Amino acid sequence: MVGDRWIGGHARAVEDATGELPMNVSGTIGGYGMGSYVVFIDTSATLYDAEAFEAPTTPGVQFHDVFGVWVAGSGGEDSVIDGTGGPVTSTNPGTVEPVDVVSYP
Repeated sequence: MVGDRWIGGHARAVEDATGELPMNVSGTIGGYGMGSYVVFIDTSATLYDAEAFEAPTTPGVQFHDVFGVWVAGSGGEDSVIDGTGGPVTSTNPGTVEPVDVVSYP
């Protein structure tokens, strides 16, 4: 993959449904305005994920204005992207506030 982007919810073969970029990315790739929503309403379980997005640590891979937001349910995400930003949890129930990562890495 070379020169692909994820911009405001419009993907071009960049990311699969898990929020993970292929680890064999080459060239430049950027994510802009990507968001992850935590909505666990149809389960009594408390669910946590390590990160909303995972990306390879490869030159040319950059993200801008990536966020996570807790909406409902029990649980959340420990970070927004690869251990950066967060946590995204229900620490303030009734308050929907995004956790933004302005630039990564």
